[in-house]
Amino acid sequence: MKPSSIIVPIFGVTSALCGVLAGGVLTVNAQQLTGQQVAKIAKQCTVRIESADSPGSGVIIGKKGDTYTVLTAAHVLKDRSEKYRLTLPDGSSQNISNIKTFPGQVDLAVGEFTSTQNYSVSKLVKDSSEVGEGSTVYVSGFPTTATIDLAVFNFTEGKVTANSSKPLQDGYSLVYSNNTLPGHSGGPVWNDRGELVAIHGKGDVDTKLSTSEINPNIRFKTGFNLGITVNTFTKSAASAGINGFASATVAAKATPVDDLLVSGLAKLTNGKYAESIGDFDQAIQASPQRSTAYLYRGTARSLLTNSKALESITTRLETEEKAKKRFISEYQLALSDFQRAYKLSPKSTWALEGAANTQNDLGNYAQAIKILDVAIVTKPTDNAYALRATARSKTADLAGALADYSAAIKLAPYSAVYYGGRSGIYAEQKNYPAALADLNKALQINPKNLAYYMSRASARSKAKQGAGAIQDYTQAIKLNQNPALRGLLLSARGTEYLGQDNYEAAVADFSTVLQANPRDTTALYFRANAYNFLQKYPKALVDLNTLIQVDPNFVDAYFLRGVVYIDTNQPQLALNNLNKSFTLIQADPNKKYILPRLYGNRSGAYYLLKNPAKALADANQAIELDPQSGRALYYRGLVKADRGDIASALSDLEAAAAIFKEAKSVRYQQTIAKIRQLRAR
Repeated sequence: MKPSSIIVPIFGVTSALCGVLAGGVLTVNAQQLTGQQVAKIAKQCTVRIESADSPGSGVIIGKKGDTYTVLTAAHVLKDRSEKYRLTLPDGSSQNISNIKTFPGQVDLAVGEFTSTQNYSVSKLVKDSSEVGEGSTVYVSGFPTTATIDLAVFNFTEGKVTANSSKPLQDGYSLVYSNNTLPGHSGGPVWNDRGELVAIHGKGDVDTKLSTSEINPNIRFKTGFNLGITVNTFTKSAASAGINGFASATVAAKATPVDDLLVSGLAKLTNGKYAESIGDFDQAIQASPQRSTAYLYRGTARSLLTNSKALESITTRLETEEKAKKRFISEYQLALSDFQRAYKLSPKSTWALEGAANTQNDLGNYAQAIKILDVAIVTKPTDNAYALRATARSKTADLAGALADYSAAIKLAPYSAVYYGGRSGIYAEQKNYPAALADLNKALQINPKNLAYYMSRASARSKAKQGAGAIQDYTQAIKLNQNPALRGLLLSARGTEYLGQDNYEAAVADFSTVLQANPRDTTALYFRANAYNFLQKYPKALVDLNTLIQVDPNFVDAYFLRGVVYIDTNQPQLALNNLNKSFTLIQADPNKKYILPRLYGNRSGAYYLLKNPAKALADANQAIELDPQSGRALYYRGLVKADRGDIASALSDLEAAAAIFKEAKSVRYQQTIAKIRQLRAR
């Protein structure tokens, strides 16, 4: 749901909403309140929990003297060695102490702080099992922001989609649709009477299931959140050493379908997609008209299929498009579930977004855009804009994609995913300063995201910021846990080292790659390049010979071997390899970018073979394609000098020397020596 962005500061609460008793407990009328009224209550009781690793939220639930009790999720306070600080409703800060967790691995914890200030205490609902499907609930908290030190109160509205009578081992039993963010964990969930009904624990933004290490910018929000109800808290409080909270006396009502939905969602958040689908199958059999069951099964099917595609990408090094083609029928099953959910609940924008996301997965981008147009008219969510941005970028509508990402950021300014996505569009437009600005924001929000470091390294490289690119690749290598991806990262950094003329470092990176995979053609080619620059020609030839054995059609390998043979004064072998490269280029037009250098080097082979006519023809051809072809200018200068045209020869050689000097080529001194010789005549 769309988060409320306007929370009015409270200087006093009217008696129509609540009164403050001597103990500080908020008493709320039984009547239904507006969202703005509940927000005022929530803002008085919600606290931010500061943490070096993952900041969270909590709620004040008790007061005794000057000691207040705060309830939150146990995973927010997981590190007992850390000193946690609370940001209180008035903006002041206090240490949290006397932390207690709950038995049975229930994901709840309480802590205390001491203050002489009077803070409001939330009122607990008498029986949270009465909060059923369709009930309005609100989540309050302090999400992670791009400026970590700034605590920004956030309040979102949603609906309950399931309330299980059988809390799971970690205590989760309530499912709701609110749009939560990182940092909401441990925050309170309120009913429409301003009563605390649950503690928010997990949302799709708190899991790793909806983003990819390969591409974190194509992301589908699952639209669910899991909370631990007040009934679970009060039932377990005494055994956790927390007194003063009476347990609800009513017996839990059997809710078979809700039990299956909550069980399935819990498995889904743990990445057990196939098992979760089994629970959703049973829920649909029991209640075939429950739209959320189809929605959740579609989500599980989509995530399971995406995980298979990602595994195919990383293990087979396939493209995303090729990997997804393997699983078209499975994507179709997910699509049918989203379509069924929408048919049962025509106002469900989640179902529309799920269907559009699956159409994106299937490559049906025009169809996805049509669906999202309807979704955005129905309810303009950040997720819908981001999904449409993805589809538009795939159809080369970069301006439309940029506008959609900007709209998503406006609705969810704390989303690293949207900054990352927009940075990709800026990069395609070659607007690298804007791309880098967005990636900097994404990394401020999510400083441990491997893919953002990879993207920023690429953008820095294209922006001629080689040192920064190397730093980012180094950080990505540290964060990476995927063996297949490690080789790609090392190769990327090695290539960047080549661009920075740090050939020894490049050799080290490519050697590490080749230790794991001796037949890695990319590493063999670029290590040969590094050896060539280091004038370690025998080692370069060993790598190139191995490479050509692995891939006899590797155009660049023949070209580079020809260059090495020229530099080692073996012109006939050089000519043979350059001609082979030329033949392969005719069959692969994508390799035509090699031609200027090929002609330039072949002119050298012909010159060394004492064929000045062909040397001159190739040199002229190279210079026509690239006036900055240093080797072509060099060999044309030599041919002209041999023919006695000294003035023209000097002009070519001086131009070649300038190019070699800028490129830090070993040929620079050789060219200067020839220039001096000609001038001395």
